[in-house]
Amino acid sequence: MAAITTPYLDKYLERVGQHSGAGLPPSLSTLARLHYAHATTIPFENLSLKLDVAARQHGINIDLAAVYKKLVLSRRGGYCFEQNALFGGALRGLGFDVVDGAARVVQSSDADASEVEEAPPLPGRSPSALKGIIEEAPQLRLSGHDHHILFVQLDGRLWLADVGFGGANPLLPVLLPEGAQQYAAPAPEATAADAYAAADWLADAGLPAQRLAGYRLRLGLPGVLATPDPATTPHFGQRAGYYLQQRSSNGSWKDLYFFRLDEFLAQDFALANHYIESHPQSHFRKNLVVARQTAMGRVTILNDQFRLWREGGSAPEEERQIEGEADLLGLLRDHFGIVL
Repeated sequence: MAAITTPYLDKYLERVGQHSGAGLPPSLSTLARLHYAHATTIPFENLSLKLDVAARQHGINIDLAAVYKKLVLSRRGGYCFEQNALFGGALRGLGFDVVDGAARVVQSSDADASEVEEAPPLPGRSPSALKGIIEEAPQLRLSGHDHHILFVQLDGRLWLADVGFGGANPLLPVLLPEGAQQYAAPAPEATAADAYAAADWLADAGLPAQRLAGYRLRLGLPGVLATPDPATTPHFGQRAGYYLQQRSSNGSWKDLYFFRLDEFLAQDFALANHYIESHPQSHFRKNLVVARQTAMGRVTILNDQFRLWREGGSAPEEERQIEGEADLLGLLRDHFGIVL
């Protein structure tokens, strides 16, 4: 994938409120600062698919040059194929070692297997046997590889970077556990905050501690809710990967997406993007989605609903219906920095 070079890199840094690239070495501090700056500045949005007739007909161009023009020069936002293409290009321009990856988004859990008892049995199968078969099936419904993520190799350690998960992405990169290539299981209590315990700049950013501790990784198999025992699971190493988890307001952990440490190419993203932008059942084809992270929470638009969330809240602090085009344009301008 391509890198953003000077003077284009300086324009990107200006877009996310950072100084010239000359003072930004490829270090953990730089990676974390830029991840936080990008995630809280450039909104996630699919406005082109909902409001732009040409884009609905011809699709979203995710080549880096087109993404740069839209997100940096036109000060728009975008979805994952745009956001992480731009962020990855900027990191490469600063000298980081970046590999593009893809994740399978957790869409839902399977229906409760207890309902099978009421269904007529298949020929030759008793209801109890059928229930057992379903209990062995995956418990999480995953999408295809339609979410763009980044892996950053830095000082012998591997980091997950993601600034494009619809306003639910971590504010900072998440450290993969040592020996990640061998699928070593992370400590269950480890969170994204642990890797930054000694980072003094975080206090200056005014970032609440709970915003850092809200993400972690768990070892697992695709579509399986619980992590099986590697010692007793056939071919565990070849099948296993990681789930990015987010802490819910009640303290439980929610799986967001599943990924393995595989490299994906521009051709892979072109295919995934074609589905996202054109398939009738695509979430982003059917719905208007705008979201932006903030230091204290996030703001979102979903179709005609505007919501403002505070960290730790189980319900929006503000929620209201959008009253027409003028109201929508005002919200986009005031909360997302988008002027149409």
